[in-house]
Amino acid sequence: RARRTSPPCRRSPRRARRRPARHTARAAARGCTALIVVDACVTGRAPGTLFELPAEAIAAPHRPGITLHDFRWDHALYAGRAMYGDAFPADVTVLLVEAGSLAFGFRLSPAVEPAVGQAVARITELLAARGVPAAEVP
Repeated sequence: RARRTSPPCRRSPRRARRRPARHTARAAARGCTALIVVDACVTGRAPGTLFELPAEAIAAPHRPGITLHDFRWDHALYAGRAMYGDAFPADVTVLLVEAGSLAFGFRLSPAVEPAVGQAVARITELLAARGVPAAEVP
């Protein structure tokens, strides 16, 4: 069976709208050579601190609670590896930014805003190291 090799973001908007988000995310990771996960975290460090972690050190099985709202990216990495085996990316990097606040809102806290630029710069470096020229980075 022929496989489509273009990333999911290049699919037509009409086709993407019909697919549930969880299906699109799973399909995006399966068959890729590398995956970069970016998220917020709360560790007690200064807001805006950027962490870079190798995924194999932190992927963890999900211990179900009452809802699936506690199913996080580290659980998804573990499940993806278990479900897709060799088709799941072996090269996974996790970037975490220490949150200033996780309260509902539309803006980042002032201490976290500079970390976004640092994260984007690091993602650009990671992509360049994997052969993606800067001109192709959106």
